[in-house]
Amino acid sequence: MDIKPHDNEKGFTLVELLVALALAGIVSTAIYASFNSQERVYKAQQLIVEMQQNIKSAMLIATKEVRMANAYLGKEKGLEWKDDSGLGQNILGFQAHNDFEEGRDAIDIVNADFTLKTYIEKDMPIPSSELDVVSVVDQETGAVFQEGMFAIITNGVHSDLMEITTVQGAKNPSAAQKLQRNSSAPSGLNNQQGLINDYLIGDIVLAAKLVSFRIMEPASEHPYIGISLNYNPNDAPADRNYTRLVDDIEDLQIVYIFQDGDEANEPDDTDADTTNNYENVSAIRLSIVARTREPVRGFSGSAPIDLEDHDVTNTQDGYHRRVLTEEIVVRNFHL
Repeated sequence: MDIKPHDNEKGFTLVELLVALALAGIVSTAIYASFNSQERVYKAQQLIVEMQQNIKSAMLIATKEVRMANAYLGKEKGLEWKDDSGLGQNILGFQAHNDFEEGRDAIDIVNADFTLKTYIEKDMPIPSSELDVVSVVDQETGAVFQEGMFAIITNGVHSDLMEITTVQGAKNPSAAQKLQRNSSAPSGLNNQQGLINDYLIGDIVLAAKLVSFRIMEPASEHPYIGISLNYNPNDAPADRNYTRLVDDIEDLQIVYIFQDGDEANEPDDTDADTTNNYENVSAIRLSIVARTREPVRGFSGSAPIDLEDHDVTNTQDGYHRRVLTEEIVVRNFHL
């Protein structure tokens, strides 16, 4: 049986197929370009949000410590201690190391940990490197003094810093309660010559909190703000151990603001002008620079950042940056 095709049955011509393929390619390219653009914008937004979270976290931690600097360090001379040679020294509750590394500042902070305290039980003539205390356990919090800690001994006017090498009575409340700095201990604070000041019954002993911040690996792909806790004040910042605190923080700057409104990178207690002395500091301006974890595609960079006495000029590198500045009113500089 013969089947004849209908006259109106037609297929696609080669030209029609090529046109269809070209149109499909154009549509596909447009869809991919749109998706790629959206993916790039989303990735950039993620990096920027991460950067903002980092800089806020760094500022929150730093401002909390700065605000408590100098707490319970006494009204005269700040905190006193003896260095390795036995010479009397003073340590400030807040100290900025201006232009510490490649124009970036570092910060040292000392204050008291009020969750761990006790009281002198017997008068302490100087020299003395042994504290007879009511208890080596805080009666309110249950916290215990530990070997290797630093302690602040204060009468409200003078304060000493002592490194604790021996704790007696922690496991036996009825035994003698003592905090000691043994002269045979490795190099540290308060050698055999003892403390600088004498203290009487009822004077307070608190655990000391020493905190230092600095920018680590500033020239690397991932600079970060490092923190060093309960370091030995005999050691310069460059000799301390810092742990990673917040990633992708590349600059830290400090400015002192005095009661008369003047500003300076550091106090000057040596000139005739007493208005810019340490005890006249009313606030600290802290500035932090953060950048994205990696360069952002399609972004060439931003304008140079004018940041206190250290301008950030290498900004044409594809990184988004943000500056966060906080003026912190200090509570304890001029008790």
